[in-house]
Amino acid sequence: MLTTIPVLCGSGREARMIKRIVAVGVCIFILMVVIKDGRVLDVDIDVDTARPTVRLLSKDISTKGVNGLHLVLADKDAIPLNSKLSLVLQSDSPNHFARTEKIEIATTDGSLHTTLSLADGTLILQDAQTVIGFLKPLDVFGQSAFGALQLRPVMQDGTVGDWISLGTLVRTPVIQQISCPRTIVRRTREPKTDPKVDSKTDSPSQTPGTASSTCRSVRGKPI
Repeated sequence: MLTTIPVLCGSGREARMIKRIVAVGVCIFILMVVIKDGRVLDVDIDVDTARPTVRLLSKDISTKGVNGLHLVLADKDAIPLNSKLSLVLQSDSPNHFARTEKIEIATTDGSLHTTLSLADGTLILQDAQTVIGFLKPLDVFGQSAFGALQLRPVMQDGTVGDWISLGTLVRTPVIQQISCPRTIVRRTREPKTDPKVDSKTDSPSQTPGTASSTCRSVRGKPI
């Protein structure tokens, strides 16, 4: 049985892909290219397995149980190294998530990577098309890990999908306590008015909390 599939080749060229089924489950693909001068060329082609695609539906970052005070980062894409990451992924192609399929997570420079799978419990099927993944970056990558993270699906035969941006792995400080010491201001008592003191004698002003010397006179005689 032959099936003709139209193919666009550009530059005004015309082509037809011939799908010939020679046995059950076995197909041979031949590309027939028609050149402008009318000649027809047969070109052998290889058709790769369809690549898997997934969508990141949601991402949750938890720092519960981490030593120190809870820190809230302003950057929503920042992933603390000591956090627990929960992902919800949906398989678009194929339209179901195979039990042998894995999710690869790696830094963009390729220096660090790990895989999530149903076998090791880091992936849990929510339904036939949706899966939940769990990752503790510190346990997997170590204390020296940092940088942009990405993920992609990996089929059992090694076929991989496109990378999807996951966020940026950051190392945050561990703050055990914040204390604000009280500031104590000592104020000196104002001296009582002495009727014997000549009020006409000039004296510098005295600021509370500071010490100053004052020249005064009693009954017109200097002290």
